[in-house]
Amino acid sequence: MNAMTFPAYSPSSAMAAGGATSGQMAQAVLDMLGAARQAFDVDPHEARELVDRAAVLLRPLSLVPPVSDTPENVSGGLAPWQVRKVVRHIAENLDRQIANSELAALARLSASYFGRAFKQALGVSPREYVTQARIDQAKALMRRPGAALSQIALDCGFCDQAHLSRTFHQMVGTTPNKWRRANLLVMAA
Repeated sequence: MNAMTFPAYSPSSAMAAGGATSGQMAQAVLDMLGAARQAFDVDPHEARELVDRAAVLLRPLSLVPPVSDTPENVSGGLAPWQVRKVVRHIAENLDRQIANSELAALARLSASYFGRAFKQALGVSPREYVTQARIDQAKALMRRPGAALSQIALDCGFCDQAHLSRTFHQMVGTTPNKWRRANLLVMAA
């Protein structure tokens, strides 16, 4: 059988220029999962790639806690539209430095107020949230055979492999190499 090929996916391409609607994102995830199901018998590695891409699409949604527009949920924190906009921006820009002032501008708040409001809304500081998102992205990339840790570090916004290793060890409790060996899914052809 011929191997199936699918276009490369990146969060920034899927949500370019203001982002995709939730319906478009849902359709993209459904398309990827359908293609993964078809590819499973033909090319299990490709099926795994498609499932990983779908997970990347869903990642911003899973990080946002449920919020309502009621005043008790908004007071002192961020409004739901601010949370969605900031979380989407973070997910799309993990490969570069993201300043708190940049996030505050997206939420139309001062940088000092934004930091407090973000922590109240999401339970962690903006910096902690970005770092955790980078570690989660690195984990997804490390599951792919053959991906170099140095390139994964750069793709996730770390300065270099050493920076990724230090941060990963602090947050996960093990080195990236040990974690990768324990979590790498080798797909038999």
